[in-house]
Amino acid sequence: MGADGREGARLLKQGGSHIWAQDEASCVIYGMPMAIVKADLADAVYSLDDIGRHLVEACL
Repeated sequence: MGADGREGARLLKQGGSHIWAQDEASCVIYGMPMAIVKADLADAVYSLDDIGRHLVEACL
């Protein structure tokens, strides 16, 4: 589970995008975020409660 998301994240990262993943503790199913983290593609790992705040900060 998560291989399609991992490969999509890999393509985005190759294009210069920053990749964030949801942390395991706040996931119902950790498959796709885990695949990204294990492939060392995540620039950051945040809880579901924190992702919105970090997105706002990144846009300012």
